[in-house]
Amino acid sequence: MIFFAILQVVFVLAVGSCIVALIFAVTSSRKRKEELDDRLPPVPEALREEGGEASLRARLAGMPLKERLAALDVRGDWDRALAAHDREGLIITLRRVRLSEHDAARTADSVLRDPGKYGF
Repeated sequence: MIFFAILQVVFVLAVGSCIVALIFAVTSSRKRKEELDDRLPPVPEALREEGGEASLRARLAGMPLKERLAALDVRGDWDRALAAHDREGLIITLRRVRLSEHDAARTADSVLRDPGKYGF
């Protein structure tokens, strides 16, 4: 009887620990995303009048990477990060041109692996 009571307590503690770990992981992920989003440049004045962030994302959606870098005037940041093989710098710059965190990481890794293939 005592064995089952102890087993129940251990089970409840284990489940509770898993729930706490899951909440921590979700909260940390959201905080990291917010930190990355805080680094995004402000919407240019001309675009703000035309629909703001949603309009900017729509315009950038069909653009190749080099055009996106030029449109938001971050090509210099990109070139410096690429020359230094700075993966985080590339990801931050890619997030500034409104790529998702996942796409920015994949793109940075691909370009670092073979910059010539992508014209850099």
